Amino acid sequence: MHLPSFTGHIVRGILLHMLHHVDPGLAAELHEPDVPKPYSVTGLYFRSKGRMGDGYILDPAYPCIFKIRFLNDRHAQKALQYFQAKSTITIADTTFRIASIGIKSQSYRDLLESATQNMDAFRLVFKSPTYLSVRGASFHHLFPEPRRLFLSLAKLWNYIATGEEIGDMNAYAKWLKLNLGVSGYALETKFVQAGRKELIGFMGWTNYRIKEKDEWGKVTCALAKFAEYSNIGANRTGGFGVTKHEAKVKAASL
Repeated sequence: MHLPSFTGHIVRGILLHMLHHVDPGLAAELHEPDVPKPYSVTGLYFRSKGRMGDGYILDPAYPCIFKIRFLNDRHAQKALQYFQAKSTITIADTTFRIASIGIKSQSYRDLLESATQNMDAFRLVFKSPTYLSVRGASFHHLFPEPRRLFLSLAKLWNYIATGEEIGDMNAYAKWLKLNLGVSGYALETKFVQAGRKELIGFMGWTNYRIKEKDEWGKVTCALAKFAEYSNIGANRTGGFGVTKHEAKVKAASL
């Protein structure tokens, strides 16, 4: 079986197919353009036994793994209904047997309560190509600038997390400008062929340092952890912006 180098859009197709099988209306709803989507996906993780053109030949002796992160319970429950009815799944016209399913959950309240107000610095690792869209611009933003990135995360959080919304967004924007900065980074841009689309994103890591350790700093740390579930930037539902948060309690450890 041949798989392309980038497979995030394939996993999105798998998810929409699963949901269409259970609830066609929900699948259509999650495919609507220009609406924030309450889920994110990773690409496929698999072992290859050789290269072929712009991709790889899958080694069937090893499992093929992917992750779907639902930002609300309703959609997660719908997806589980698929697995209750099916023991196979189709990926690129090939039938796979479902060997195992792992489930992990965390509430928005848990994210807020587990965030610390004493964090000096943290790191975000961008594990898949990431880009930030700019309304009305011809080019995407290819650097994880703190204010742009965390305001985007905060807006998505408020759209999804009913009852746990972040407060005054204008106040948070001012706080970000004064109190969150980049203290180091190692990034590179990568060209991606995602189906018919050709895109460029950045990968690597960025260290962020917090100047004022207050309630907004705690919110920022919660959003950095939230990014592991939501992905970051544009095309989150197509496997872009897969992110890992690494806590660094002391700035000196950078």
